[in-house]
Amino acid sequence: MYEAKLIKESYPISNVKGETLLDEIQEAVCINYRKLKPFAEILCTCSITIMVGRAIKRDYRKVYGSDDENIEGLKIYLPNSITSKFKSMRLKFGQAFINVRSIMMSNHQSQSIDDIKRVLGLQLQLARCEDIRSILQLIHDESSLDDISLLEHLVNKLNIDDAKIVIEDYKGAIEELKMKLRQFLKGELSKALSLIQYVTIVVDKDTNESVLKDVKKLSSAVLPHYVKLNVIRLWDIWKQKSFTDTYVDPTVQSKDTTVSPKVSAGTTESVSHSYQEEEENTDNEDEVMLLQEKVKRIQKQLEEEKELHEKEKQLHKQAKREYEEEILQQKREVIQNEERIATLTELHEEVIGLLKLKGEQNEELKSDNELTHKQLEKEKEDLQRKIHDLQQELEQVSVHCNYTITQSELQSEIQKIKNENEIFQKQRKALILENERLMSLLKEYNGILIINNYY
Repeated sequence: MYEAKLIKESYPISNVKGETLLDEIQEAVCINYRKLKPFAEILCTCSITIMVGRAIKRDYRKVYGSDDENIEGLKIYLPNSITSKFKSMRLKFGQAFINVRSIMMSNHQSQSIDDIKRVLGLQLQLARCEDIRSILQLIHDESSLDDISLLEHLVNKLNIDDAKIVIEDYKGAIEELKMKLRQFLKGELSKALSLIQYVTIVVDKDTNESVLKDVKKLSSAVLPHYVKLNVIRLWDIWKQKSFTDTYVDPTVQSKDTTVSPKVSAGTTESVSHSYQEEEENTDNEDEVMLLQEKVKRIQKQLEEEKELHEKEKQLHKQAKREYEEEILQQKREVIQNEERIATLTELHEEVIGLLKLKGEQNEELKSDNELTHKQLEKEKEDLQRKIHDLQQELEQVSVHCNYTITQSELQSEIQKIKNENEIFQKQRKALILENERLMSLLKEYNGILIINNYY
């Protein structure tokens, strides 16, 4: 036992005390439960305690198996307050995806499914995704409690402001949880007197598997890289303690027998048989207790999962209700848009009719303008010809009639011609103004036609 480090020092057989020996063995086993294996081997070497040793070896394999290779070193019990934070964070993780999905589905300017797939760049995984719901489900499966970078990348690329707020709120909550976990683990590690290579974090026995994984992942990121971490439930620790307590009494009962060298063969068989019966009864009681505790634990897990399922169901109902309300709102907007389009169509037809009428009037005015212009040109030519004829007549009269035209008559004739010229110039200016007005109307008509064609 001394070589197996079950006792602190070697005692002579004549001076050994059963209670002292048992206390040291119990202390060694409580410090490191792996001491049970060499202790069972030692018990198996004696015919009196062989059945006890075999029972310990059998139950050791049943309870511990090969899953405890890394469970040693510092043992840290995670407070229920932090465990509850992990559970609520797991709910917030799912709620973040539901909120982003609701925002994206209600966003009228949201990108198409193909654009979203190109942003994510996961062509193979996204090949079967046909809508936003399935795409976000894939992103959810690819994310973890402390890593929603894929969802954040999608929201930033699509520039959805409301979804950015959801992402920032979640990142703030996870950083707060990391800070609390870091402070707690730092405080626990500071209590260790030597360098720790193995850490076991013990959580509440009702904690589900997903929360166990979250605790392990976030704790691994906080602890030093050389520390090997294992996370177990309080249920496993209880099994270890109950197992150690179970086999203390038989060892106590056997102390007088082990120190007595003169025991007959019949007595040995009787004692071994009685120990065997007692061990079988103890095993049955332990198995019943373990089964009862296991049933209670499973029932609590089922209740917790049922509660989580109900919460998720309520969240899904809320999202569905919001989605239906959004669809109704979109339908109402579609109806309003259709009514607006019908009104605009009627106005468009009225504008087209007015433009046609204006066009016809413009054509008439244009033709009238051209006709008036031609008439003015003709009258101008006639007037010039009359002036020319008058001048020739005047010259002929002056030559042939041998009389002199008075200055007053000449002046009156010239004034008459000037007056007619002024009248002609006024008419010409009026025609020019009318022509400019008609050209501006024509430009206005062409502009309205261009706007109408655009809409």
